[in-house]
Amino acid sequence: MSEINIVLFEVHRQAAHDMICALCRPRGSQGHRDWIMSIPAQPDYDPDLVIGQALRDYGELLLKWDKVQAVLTAAEKYFQHPYSEDYDERLDLFNAIRAYQEMETKDV
Repeated sequence: MSEINIVLFEVHRQAAHDMICALCRPRGSQGHRDWIMSIPAQPDYDPDLVIGQALRDYGELLLKWDKVQAVLTAAEKYFQHPYSEDYDERLDLFNAIRAYQEMETKDV
């Protein structure tokens, strides 16, 4: 998984929002856009690609957030009882951290 670039994600989100607004404006009004699909494709111009990129960014962010949340939950559970010999708490933390690390190195 590549590193998340929040600034770029925001650029994609804003472009998708602007695209949807332009597509919804009445035909003939200022700023109206028709739904087009270019050949060759134009990633910064074609509505399907602009909106699709923002949705892929969102999916990547949710996947990473899910892994981070698992690590935080396991760590919180573990550190509530740091001297506990509870094997399950230690195993949960270890597995959550390992899953996060595997996700980080998957696309490297």
